[in-house]
Amino acid sequence: MPIDHVVRHGECLLSISDRYGFFPETLWNHADNRELKQQREDPNVLQAGDVVHVPDLTRKEEDKPEKKRHRFRRKGVPGKLRIRLLDNGEPRAHVVYRLIIDGSITEARTDGDGFVEQDLPANASQGELIIDRDDGGTDHYHFNFGTIDPIDTEAGQRQRLHNLGYDTSEHAEALRAFQGDNGLDPSGQADDQTMSKLQEAFGQ
Repeated sequence: MPIDHVVRHGECLLSISDRYGFFPETLWNHADNRELKQQREDPNVLQAGDVVHVPDLTRKEEDKPEKKRHRFRRKGVPGKLRIRLLDNGEPRAHVVYRLIIDGSITEARTDGDGFVEQDLPANASQGELIIDRDDGGTDHYHFNFGTIDPIDTEAGQRQRLHNLGYDTSEHAEALRAFQGDNGLDPSGQADDQTMSKLQEAFGQ
């Protein structure tokens, strides 16, 4: 039967749709989720307390010969991790990294623009990115997937500013610093122009 799923912290549409056996776009484009779609815009950035309508799952039947074994594979929809690594504004191109997602390790190199791009399981919860430095040391970055709050909330703005390297102990001061660095009026207020630029800089 249809249900209204109340979003918990750490969930996004990808993990919710995977839990109930749907493709993300099926839920996102459902008529009963129109208001949520208009409010949030990005299905990967939901807020705890949001409600996602989940319809009945339609059963698909296949005609197959009797008395034979058949294997059916569920189609999974992977998520995508895309991070750009910079050093004083310059891309960290072709550096070796190790990405650990829920215990699974992938080793590769960033591309020429410093990007890390990897598929993620729909239910991935945590990750660690380890970067080899030229001096022989390593840099470590930790992730909790699905935990970013919407841009129009103070929590969401603080998260993005923190990840961009700003001191967020004073929210208005962090906004002023970001605005000054990006040619905006340093009002310390999260106006539409500032939120748009912050989304662009953060990538979400």
